[in-house]
Amino acid sequence: GWERKGGGAGKRRRGKGSRTPQLRRETRQLNGILLLDKPFNITSNDALQRVKYLFGAEKAGHTGTLDPIATGMLPICFGDATKLAQILTDSDKTYYVVR
Repeated sequence: GWERKGGGAGKRRRGKGSRTPQLRRETRQLNGILLLDKPFNITSNDALQRVKYLFGAEKAGHTGTLDPIATGMLPICFGDATKLAQILTDSDKTYYVVR
């Protein structure tokens, strides 16, 4: 479901920097690694944010950046697996894709 972020019902912020409260999607704890075939013309971070949103993941990160014009495998780590992201980023990688 959706819930209000900041200020409760009927409460308004006043003064400099006040703005309308935003809706925030509930998240869930996920652990694991998803191998995403990153499409053309999207940044690695945009891909990460879309996947994080679709899965409702609380914590996620990717293991390396692909240029927006590049397509290919982008490992996305969730939850506890994000601790492996730096190790995977620093490692030599070879991906085999079978269609």
